[in-house]
Amino acid sequence: MFEPIGATPTSIVVNPFDADQLVVALWHVGRVVTAPISGEGEVVDLLTGIERPQHLLVDGAALLVSDHAAGTIWRRARRRLNTERPGAARAHGRLREIRA
Repeated sequence: MFEPIGATPTSIVVNPFDADQLVVALWHVGRVVTAPISGEGEVVDLLTGIERPQHLLVDGAALLVSDHAAGTIWRRARRRLNTERPGAARAHGRLREIRA
């Protein structure tokens, strides 16, 4: 299902934007993809250009993705949400928003 061979899934969550999809972090290829929960259908890039996506976390209507190599947490949301939580940037490196 995950191409190319060696695209190691490191984290899987239910897609906060579509409950019929999973979000999968693929460590070796630097991609975060969506895949249907049913197992039937296409695997589609959600985020690319992240060197080593490691952890995924759903935070309400947002998806947080940690990049192990860069020490960065990426945040993707459908609309702008408050990212000014005290201590978030200090505790987890840089926090950036990617808009859908």
